Amino acid sequence: MSTTFRLFLMWLCLFASWGIHANGDVFLVNTHQTPGQRAILVGFPDHHINHIQVGGPGRGYHRRGTYQSSRWAKKKIRHLADKYHLKVAVQWPITELEEHCAVLIVPEKIPVDKVLAELSRKHKLTIAQPMLSFQTQMMPHQDPYYPLQDNLHLMNIDSAHLEATGKKITVALIDTGVDLNHPDLKDRIGLHKNFIQSPETGFSDEIHGTAMAGIIAAQSNHQGIVGVAPDVTLWPMRACWPVKPGGSEAYCNTLSLALALNEAIVLEPNIINLSLTGPEDPLLRRLIKKAVDKGIIVVAAKPPSFGPDVGFPADMEEVITVRQPEYLPPPPETEGKPIKKCVAAPGKKILTTFPNDTYNFISGSSASTAHISGVVALLLEKKPDLSPQQVQKILWRAYSRQPLPVVDASMAMKMIN
Repeated sequence: MSTTFRLFLMWLCLFASWGIHANGDVFLVNTHQTPGQRAILVGFPDHHINHIQVGGPGRGYHRRGTYQSSRWAKKKIRHLADKYHLKVAVQWPITELEEHCAVLIVPEKIPVDKVLAELSRKHKLTIAQPMLSFQTQMMPHQDPYYPLQDNLHLMNIDSAHLEATGKKITVALIDTGVDLNHPDLKDRIGLHKNFIQSPETGFSDEIHGTAMAGIIAAQSNHQGIVGVAPDVTLWPMRACWPVKPGGSEAYCNTLSLALALNEAIVLEPNIINLSLTGPEDPLLRRLIKKAVDKGIIVVAAKPPSFGPDVGFPADMEEVITVRQPEYLPPPPETEGKPIKKCVAAPGKKILTTFPNDTYNFISGSSASTAHISGVVALLLEKKPDLSPQQVQKILWRAYSRQPLPVVDASMAMKMIN
């Protein structure tokens, strides 16, 4: 075996131990060994790179097209590492700059900026910088209608999805029926319950519940739209029925809602979504309070204006009250009674799922409420032991005021800690 070949094998083994592998003339970075935030890069000129001494003293240097740093350069890196108590992660020649570069790891007890300042000041380095990270620029979801979902972009949902998508969180959707076979919903549906008899429409033919389901839970599956919590488990509970077949408006009553709420409390979902409003109801108030006492987070819709026949259960202190931001909040007091603090989410022309595998737009505080239920699911995936009171405080603080006052989901995620 020739001396040159032995040297090549030694050089190859050395780079493999550093986490960089030779592949022809290309070095491959091992992604499992890439240094973290305490890594720095240093570099300096090494004019021996790509040159090799040939012939006698008078022959000078001859250009050679291969990667090679001088022993002097590697010795200098070792000297810097020992002097500043650093660990050499990898070193290699930057051939086109004729510089030798190394990645060094700074120990936890030593400030990174202090090491960089010392290296820059005391040594003739052309490179002294932290290891920086970059990322490709693609939308996080490839569903065809995702670019049209301005509601999600307004709430910074895409950034929030980098941290959570609602996994292992359950939402009981007390509403009309839901299209259980919709391609954007069928894999997100867990159990489903029916508490009404409606000869005019079937469970899967009803618009309002299907629309709320899509806002909360439409999965990221390269078709249709994306929900606020695309990996949440949805429990549709049919307690409302359409005012007229094929319409989005729906009715509920004390009996149907009480049956659904009682069943939800027994099953203990993480969240109950109530995209509805009506008059004060003593029985429903007791059931909602019972749900909250068990740690279930209840999210309810606030109508554009309060009155004797609307405003419940959104006016309950125990629930998270959601309004549509296009409507101005009411004055601080109405007839001497303080107005409950509420949060806001998009509610105008929201693209969502409709029955029979279709999509359409819907407006109203019902849609706003579904958005917040989705955000709560993201928060609970990140920290499952959040109490209803803690969730309320996080949402109140996570307002982004421009261009509309809505909850910033990414900001809310950062506030968990």
